[in-house]
This record gives sequence, C-alpha cells and structure tokens, in this order.
Amino acid sequence: MASQFIPKSMAMMSASMNNFVRNRFKLETQGSQTASPGSIVTIQLPESSLIQLPSVRFYYDVATTSETEGTATVYGRLPADASSALVQKVELFIGGVQIQNGTAEYNTLCRILKIADSSIPRDQSVDKVLSHGAITEADAVESETLCLHEWRGFLGENATQYLPTNLTGAVTIRLTFAGNSVLVPKENGQAIGT
Repeated sequence: MASQFIPKSMAMMSASMNNFVRNRFKLETQGSQTASPGSIVTIQLPESSLIQLPSVRFYYDVATTSETEGTATVYGRLPADASSALVQKVELFIGGVQIQNGTAEYNTLCRILKIADSSIPRDQSVDKVLSHGAITEADAVESETLCLHEWRGFLGENATQYLPTNLTGAVTIRLTFAGNSVLVPKENGQAIGT
C-alpha cells in the first residue's frame, strides 16, 4: 500500500478532512494557445479544491526571431532570468475580485529581488535550468522551455500556504507578457553589446 507524503503544515488539517487526495493538475490557458509580446494570458485554477500556493508553476515555451537589414542579421536573445523577465504584469482575481493589482514592472521587481536573494551557485544550477539564468552569445535564435516558479505578490509572498477555493471562489491569474524591448539584441559575428 503506497502512502502519499503530506507536509507537516498540512498534517493536522488533512486528518480532519474526509477523503483527502493530493492531485496535480495541468491547466490550459483560456483562449489562444500562443502568445506574443504584449499579449495577456489567463489561467483559471481548479475550483472546490485546496491549492498549495508555493506549488503553483507556470511552464511555457519561448521562441525568439531574427531580423536581417542589408548584410547584418540581428538575433533576439533571451535575457538573464527570462522566466520572470518576459512577464510584464501579474494580476490575481479571487471570486471575480482583483486582489493583486498588476505591478507595472513585475519583471524588474523580480530581477531586483532575485539579485538580493540569490547566490552564484544557485544562479549557475537551478536558475540556469528553470529560468534561463544567463545570456548566451550564440549567433542563433532561441527556443526554450521556461518555468515561472518564484512568484512575487500574493502567490509567493503571503502568510497562508493553502487556499481553499471552495470558500474563496474561482482563482484567476492574468499574465501580461513584456514587449520585445526585454530581449537582448545579438548581431551576427559581433559580441553582445557591440
């Protein structure tokens, strides 16, 4: 008989809940399956469930493009910490009421706080894999799968780890993607910044 791991912070509460089951959900975006710079993506979290907020992850695929002017080709390269750098604004609604107003520069805020909290070993290991931790110099466009896992605001910085959506109502996350200005231009045969 296999048992499921229940965190200490949840053990007492789960003992009082009938038929407690821990599940993972793959949620699709509402509307289009693709987004471009400036697009808004809306995600609805499962209703009538107990959501562990630190476990909310947003995985997405990113592809950059290039532009040729005369003989010069310029490639769009992903910035450091691209998983949050590509998100301009995060808004959160619970039961139709906006509880997190979108910060105008969510990506800048995330980068500043990450620099203060992070270390070089973490940046070169976990962040490099999940967040595209460094800008690379290759003369090519990029295609990466990223994971937004360190949320700022209600999803990642609140006192409550668990949110019972059967009591609060539907939870909707609305992400606005940043414009092309967050990409790093890389001209063919030149160093970044030239």
